[in-house]
Amino acid sequence: MLVDGAFASAFYLFLAAAASDALDGFLAKRFTGVTMVGAVLDPVADKLLMTGLFGTLAWLGALPAWLFVLTLVRDLLIVAGVIALRRLIAGFRVAPHMLGKLCTCAQLCLTGAALGGLSLLPPLADLVPVLVLATAALTVASAVLYLVRALRLVASRPVTS
Repeated sequence: MLVDGAFASAFYLFLAAAASDALDGFLAKRFTGVTMVGAVLDPVADKLLMTGLFGTLAWLGALPAWLFVLTLVRDLLIVAGVIALRRLIAGFRVAPHMLGKLCTCAQLCLTGAALGGLSLLPPLADLVPVLVLATAALTVASAVLYLVRALRLVASRPVTS
């Protein structure tokens, strides 16, 4: 098991990554610096960070393993759906929904609370069970929403022969 100092370092690193990602997103939107590469790499980097955090925290017992599996399955389904929709629908662009953004926000709050509760701010650990339930609910709801949106897009596309 990691010592408290390592958890504190992980917490600070998490805060730095979250802050730099938020700043990057703000600057890209504010100065119209959004590029095709950035539009793909930023969500991939976010997903890798969150998957790594959820997996590690589940392995350490700080988060339930089922939540890690749930978030991983949702993310894999979204990636597979985007690939399929890009093949089926010319010019398909990924359009995040507010529910998906809320899910990501809940994931960030949960990982921050779990890391903080393991190191510098033990009272944050009391928030983890509630945040687990909220994150799970938002994960399922956003997965269903994205699935419904994808099915509607496929159903509305012109039939070619």
